[in-house]
Parts: sequence; C-alpha cells; structure tokens
Amino acid sequence: MLLVIPALRPPALEPLLRRRPFLLLPVVDKPLLAYHLDLATSIGATRVLVVTDDRPESVREMTAKGRAWGLEVEVVAVEPGLAVPAQLARLDLGGGDVRVLATDALVPPVGGERDRRAVPATDWVDADGPVLVRWKAGEGSSLSPGADAAPVRARRIRDLAGFAAVNRELLENDGGFVLAGYEVAPGIRISRDCRMSLGAVASAPVLVGERARVSYRANLGPAVVIGAGSLVDEEATLADSIVLPRTYVGRLLAGRGLILDGQLIVNPGTGEAAAIGDSFLLADLDRSLVADRLRRVRDRAAGLALVALASPLAVVAWLSTRSPRLVAREVYGSQVRLAVDGSVDRVRVVVHEFQTPRLLLRRLGWLFDVAAGRLALFGNPPLDAARAAALEPAIRDRWLEAPPGAIGLAQVEALEAGAPLDPNAEAAASAIFASAAPGAGRLGLLLRSVLAAARPRAWRSRT
Repeated sequence: MLLVIPALRPPALEPLLRRRPFLLLPVVDKPLLAYHLDLATSIGATRVLVVTDDRPESVREMTAKGRAWGLEVEVVAVEPGLAVPAQLARLDLGGGDVRVLATDALVPPVGGERDRRAVPATDWVDADGPVLVRWKAGEGSSLSPGADAAPVRARRIRDLAGFAAVNRELLENDGGFVLAGYEVAPGIRISRDCRMSLGAVASAPVLVGERARVSYRANLGPAVVIGAGSLVDEEATLADSIVLPRTYVGRLLAGRGLILDGQLIVNPGTGEAAAIGDSFLLADLDRSLVADRLRRVRDRAAGLALVALASPLAVVAWLSTRSPRLVAREVYGSQVRLAVDGSVDRVRVVVHEFQTPRLLLRRLGWLFDVAAGRLALFGNPPLDAARAAALEPAIRDRWLEAPPGAIGLAQVEALEAGAPLDPNAEAAASAIFASAAPGAGRLGLLLRSVLAAARPRAWRSRT
C-alpha cells in the first residue's frame, strides 16, 4: 500500500511555523510526521509519499528515507497553495492501493504483530471529515470517503488551542501513541542526553526532550513539555506550557498556559503572540546570544558617535522653533511582561523628539535614546498607540516584531518620498525591514539614511 501525506500549512498555526514546516511541528517533543510514519507502519504501508510545500530539505533530513520505520519514504516538493486533489494530480502514484491521510489528523498506531498487519478495508472518518481515504487514478479529484467508512478517533491540529490541547492530553494519557523519551517516575518522561533534576518538577506530568537542560531550581508542572535542546534557567516557573525545541527560558520568566518558541511567546487561548527582544527572558538558541548583547553595546556606542556628529543639527533644531525642547512620549516596545495567567502586556518605551515641524530635526531626539540604550540603532521606527490603531492588525504585529530603532526602512522611505505615506504602506515597508537578514545590508541602509537626510526636501515641514 502507498500512503500519501499531502502538504498543509494551517494559517492559525502560523506563528509556530516560522522556525519549522507543519510536518515537523513537535507534538509532545516528537515531530508530527513521526506520528504519521508510526501509523503507516502499523497499517501495513510499504511506501510513504510525503508532499510538502515548505522547506522540503528539512523534511527529508528528518525522515532519513524511512530507515527507522522500515518504510520507503519519499519527499516531494510542490508549489504552495495547491489543494489536495491538485497535489495528487501532479504525482506519479502508479497503480495499486493508494491511501491519503489527513495531514492534521493524529491517529494512534493500530495494534498487532508486524507480520500480520492488515491494510484497512474501509475509509476512516471522524467528526471533522475524512482521515484516511482511498484514492485511485482516473476516478476524478474527489476525496470523499466511501459509504461504508468507519469512524475513528483522530486528534486534529488545526489551531493553537488544538495544538496545546493535544499536547496536554497526550502528556496525561498517551492514548496508544508512541511518545518521546521514557518514564523515570509516574508522569515524568525524559529523553536521552537531557540533564535535569527531579526536584525541578513541582507536579507531573512533565516531559523533557533530548539534550535539554533544566536547572534544579526551576519549577515545572503540571502539564509541561520542554523541547529538545532547550535550556530552562533557574527560578523559571512554567505550568500547562510548551517550550518548543532550541528555546532558552530565562530565570525570571513565570507563565501558565503558554507556548514558548525561540523569541516568540504565544497564548493559545487568545491566539495572541509577541516577540520578546530581551534575550535574558526568552531567546532562540539557534541565534547567538553573545552577538545580541554585543549589538546593544555597539548601538549605544554608535548612538553616542552620531549624537556628536549631529550636534550642529541639534543646535539648528533648538533655534528653529519657539519651543526648543525635547518632549517625551510612550511607544510600543519589543519586550513584553508575562503574567502567571498567560496574559501578555507589551512594555512601553519612552522616546524623545524635538518640538519642531521638521521631520528630520524631530527624529534627532531618537539618537539620544539610542545612546541611552532605550532604542536600537537599526529597527522599525517607534510606533505609538494612536498610530498603531490606524494599522491593519497583521501589519502592526509584524512591525512590532523588531525592536524600535532610530534607523528603519520605513523612515528612509518617508524621507525619500517627500510627502506623508499611507500608514499601511509605511508599515508594509517596515515589515520588509523586520524580516530582512542582518549583514552588509544594514550598512547600506545607514548610508541611504544619511544620503536621504542630506537632501534639501528632507528639511521640509512634515506632520
């Protein structure tokens, strides 16, 4: 039997798919695709065709050609956005028995001896639709289950709340699934090469993944998953939470009902997500923490140098208005406060601007904030509450992913335009900058900013 696992990328899970494709999303610290391959082995599949439209090389690396499952596994890349029938139409499925498994459905392996496993005689369905459906070439594009389809218990992973609920359920009762690690005490599972003290577990169930490190002074449980390669520092307190792989949890973080993924904190109940800019609180271990802290020192030194260079302009700003003084206002920051109930409160940052109608001179105040460590040198222009309310929510959230900075692409765009930009157009430009990789492009951005500032039209009045 050939089992096909189609490509899928649920939009509601998008925050968690930035670091990995959907098929590699860890469920109780085991990739979703691994559960599918466990099922494939148990129902007598001899070959599995995995279709993906997102980072196929990562999927191929994980499957390692199916050797661990005794299967022939092939990974096929397709263009994003194709419906499942269109994906199947592009594949060379050949003849014989072909079954299609719902990618978001988690089904436990079927029991029985390996050499006596039988292919299901009927299709499988649950309350949310088809789970395992027969497909034959030439029968059209329908994936409707047969009239004799058998009901099956499938756990669906379609949104953040569902993802958190499945993790919690499997922690409390494996339900026939093969989970990661092994049980060292009732409700406590650990994987190989992890380091932790059982004293860190306040209440079971808890699972700690491969090569994870948990301080003996941490406070975990109940219902906590620590992903592979993660680091939980002393005094961190977590309950009913999921730490996805390669995430650092700082010593002062206390949360309940959260998903922590690199620098991202997600409340699955509300769908709220926020990127944390403080690497002492939450960090992505695939990124250099030392480099992040060196960047802060570099920004402050550069800010002091720019303040010195801009001092003549500061004098002009002082003399160009009847109220030559700095004014302070609160803007959104990239850091958040966490409450034990899982709520997220974004920390406000105080920035300063000269009181002058000229845009360039007003922004000179930001250089003082860079020198004081309140703003980054590179980042999106600070965003206040009134301006944030005028933006589309998705663009606003993307803007706030980067630390507020004195030099940003949206600022350069505004200076070059010579006229006010539409708020969403400026936010879109800012989002592009937020997603850009650091490197030599940052130096080019700084030079563009200086050249834009030198143009006469940059000195015009702007509201």
